[in-house]
Amino acid sequence: MASVLTELNHFPSAEHKKSLAAIIENTSSTDSEKLLAEIITRIAHKASAADKEKLNKILSDTSETKAIKTIAKAILNTVHKPQDEDIKALKALIGSSSD
Repeated sequence: MASVLTELNHFPSAEHKKSLAAIIENTSSTDSEKLLAEIITRIAHKASAADKEKLNKILSDTSETKAIKTIAKAILNTVHKPQDEDIKALKALIGSSSD
């Protein structure tokens, strides 16, 4: 998801949506991962008001991982594309990923 967000420009591409669908359909994905993938799929310039509420809940949940919160924050701050600070954080997340 971090890779998709670093490349996002107004909305996810068809290729990005395929990657996100794989996350949503994967039984190993957590509920939070599935939710974030669904929200990214729906981005049209920015997250909807309803999705922003869900993102704020993730950000306030102390049990969520740093990676999930980094992605949620980047989505929340997206206006046409993620903000530079969030892109840096996403790239750091990609670099630390063991996938």
